[in-house]
Amino acid sequence: MDNVIDTNLKAIEGFKNELLNIFEDTNDELFGDMKVELLNSIAKAYSGPEAEQAIEQLLIEGDKNGFTLDVYVQELSHTVELFSGVMEEIKEEYKDQPNKCEFCDEFMSLIEAYILTAINKITNRDIFNVAVELCHPNAKLPTYAHDTDWGADVYAVEDMTIQPGSYGVMVPTGLRVAIPHGWMISFRPRSGMSHKTPLRLSNSPGTIDETYRGELKVLFDNFSNIPVEIKAGDRIVQMGLEKSYKARYHVVDNVERNTDRGEGGFGSSGN
Repeated sequence: MDNVIDTNLKAIEGFKNELLNIFEDTNDELFGDMKVELLNSIAKAYSGPEAEQAIEQLLIEGDKNGFTLDVYVQELSHTVELFSGVMEEIKEEYKDQPNKCEFCDEFMSLIEAYILTAINKITNRDIFNVAVELCHPNAKLPTYAHDTDWGADVYAVEDMTIQPGSYGVMVPTGLRVAIPHGWMISFRPRSGMSHKTPLRLSNSPGTIDETYRGELKVLFDNFSNIPVEIKAGDRIVQMGLEKSYKARYHVVDNVERNTDRGEGGFGSSGN
């Protein structure tokens, strides 16, 4: 990531020097005549097809370098901060020349819009990198059986016996995951395990919040009267990323009750 920041710094420093050269060679009145054409040229580069191509190239390079969602957002936000700092410096130097200061403000609006577009595109992709630490010698990365599957299969790392009637038995996976900001991990049962064994997930779906950095472990109950063996390398659960939304709960005098269901609860829709 440091190399990318260095690249940003060099590019922004180059832009700063180029802009300062233009500012130094023109008085404010003359620059006012140039401003619209210059902004239109910049807008073309930071919006439309050219911008889309630039964002696609950014994603290709970032994915190759293993950028996670959080790194993308952090890096792009840092780029805005760098540009903003440069524009503020230039505005301070030319504070008595309104056309040049206005250009700096309008340029920052274009940059912010471009970065927001890039962040939205990145966060709404169907697939992105997630950093995983293998913290056990037998640990494996989760794998998808099919490209269209929601969940990736997670593997056991130790041989275990889950005794009859036991509850909440923790089965280690050997995985630590850097969950992206605004997302969570869900554990769901594998249909094959539910069909072939009496093991059931203790909390289904299991929810892992974004700031958790411990080893992922799966909780199992054994509802039968026989022990069940789990072997290292067995696929034990499916894991998927889900967007994490926050609700802002607030108190009201009455909630709307005039709905199709009303207060009909358990069993109200029939057998």
